[in-house]
Amino acid sequence: MAITEDIERIIRVLEEEGYKVDIEQRIDNVTLVASKGGTRVNILFQMGGAGLEKLFLSFSDRPGLTVLKCEEPDRVESCIKKLLETLRGG
Repeated sequence: MAITEDIERIIRVLEEEGYKVDIEQRIDNVTLVASKGGTRVNILFQMGGAGLEKLFLSFSDRPGLTVLKCEEPDRVESCIKKLLETLRGG
């Protein structure tokens, strides 16, 4: 999967929030590794025909996956908002 404009926007927002973002790109997916202070999270993207559909978050300090659905009309904006709220713990 290529890095799309949606993914680039998410990278920019994370960096503006003070996160260090590393990109791991494989043939079929892109994973961002974002870290800030004691928080480290892997962010995997699920893309569909209409663009970004879901974000899968895996935190280094807690088990399991957190799934953020991006179904609202302003998909990327809503996903960025949900992502930042989740990273802030709220």
